[in-house]
Amino acid sequence: MQTLDPARLREGNSSIRPPYFDGTNYAHWKVRMKFYIRAQNRFLWDAIESGYTPPDKPLKEYTAEEIKIELSNDQAMNHLFCALSENEFNRVSACQTAKEVWEKLGVHYEGTMQVKKTKLRILEEHYETFRVGSDEDIATAITRFTKLLNEIKNLGKNYDQETSVYKFLRGLPKEWDAKKYAIQSAQNLGDYTFDALCGELTIHEFELKDRARLEALSGGTKSSRKDIALKANSSPSASVEIIENEKSCDDNDLEEEVAMLSRKLNRGHVQARQV
Repeated sequence: MQTLDPARLREGNSSIRPPYFDGTNYAHWKVRMKFYIRAQNRFLWDAIESGYTPPDKPLKEYTAEEIKIELSNDQAMNHLFCALSENEFNRVSACQTAKEVWEKLGVHYEGTMQVKKTKLRILEEHYETFRVGSDEDIATAITRFTKLLNEIKNLGKNYDQETSVYKFLRGLPKEWDAKKYAIQSAQNLGDYTFDALCGELTIHEFELKDRARLEALSGGTKSSRKDIALKANSSPSASVEIIENEKSCDDNDLEEEVAMLSRKLNRGHVQARQV
């Protein structure tokens, strides 16, 4: 019987269950939770952004609009509480408004405004000096760069597409210079999206790897067969054996086969000198 993964249930992979937060990866949860609440009702998110102050009068004297605003705050708080683990709930359980809950979590995991500014400055330095390693595949580099962009965005700063495309191209190693110059010459970077760049670089990397693989197979086979022919000519008595072995030799174990034939030829030369 197939068992359910508790993590999948806890994470809340549905439109009716809020994304779960247990104190890890706050930046990821924050973005998901924001859009989850907005999807429920835009007034709920407004209660989190604008805050709520209860009217100083009995409930029975509330206007319809005041009741609506209070209900939005309560519903927003309920969504937030349902998304939190026990430890995280205890951290904010004394809060009276959804705005308080949201801001308290933000200060705890992102720090004060001064801390945020410091984090942003460090991330901006990483952005400006971003480099792709010479032995790093493009997919890994794209993931690193995208994560960096998202972290900067979560702290309130956005880079436009043109700037991000330029920064990534600039960070490519020299092995990519030809492709980089081709893109810069053929594309108007102002209209060129980062996603389009990622797709083009990924395809180019695949083509390079496939070409290298084919050249290795083709070049390796020709070189090995030439070596075999030379060795066969140096020892006529072993020619028949070499030809038969060469025919049955697979590309994957060609080097091993050549080494074995070489040892046999050497033994043949020794025996010839002893006769």
